Amino acid sequence: MKITLPLRLAFLCGLAIGLVSCVSDVDFDQTDQIVFTPEVDLDLTFFELTTANFEDTVSGLPIPVVRDTTRLEFLDDDFIRDNLTQIELLLRYDNSFSQDFEHKTLFLDENNQVQFEIAFEVAAAIDGQTETTLYQQTIIDPELAAIRNAIKMLIEIRMLPDGQPIAGRLRHQSKAIYSLEVTDL
Repeated sequence: MKITLPLRLAFLCGLAIGLVSCVSDVDFDQTDQIVFTPEVDLDLTFFELTTANFEDTVSGLPIPVVRDTTRLEFLDDDFIRDNLTQIELLLRYDNSFSQDFEHKTLFLDENNQVQFEIAFEVAAAIDGQTETTLYQQTIIDPELAAIRNAIKMLIEIRMLPDGQPIAGRLRHQSKAIYSLEVTDL
């Protein structure tokens, strides 16, 4: 079946009339009552540490702590800070070391002052099998105010010695799901 030009024009006119008639009952004075609540997934950090990260290459002595700092650029935005209602942090470790680790995340302001801290233990591998540790925390006010004041995230990994040789891999992944509530359009 071939659709002719007059039939197309009639369809488009009918569609336009239908769309205009649907808008006639809309009260545009109520736009101040519209609330958007988007959720945004944001990958934070990914890294893998190996035996070499926990041993001094010159002396061969263990290095018990490894640190890394990441700048959180999304918190440097007034719109985000003003409309942020919740952050859900998800952290995952896959550990093949025989040692446990202590994880700390420190949220720092521009002057490196701690605004918020998270700490938990990362489980050691069992019988040489990689052990997965999952950590999840939802942050809302009043703690969320501290996150709003942060601009950096310092991750500190401390190995807890167990007398066994230091050998393995420690994989880390983290992400944040942040929720916004936007009312001022």
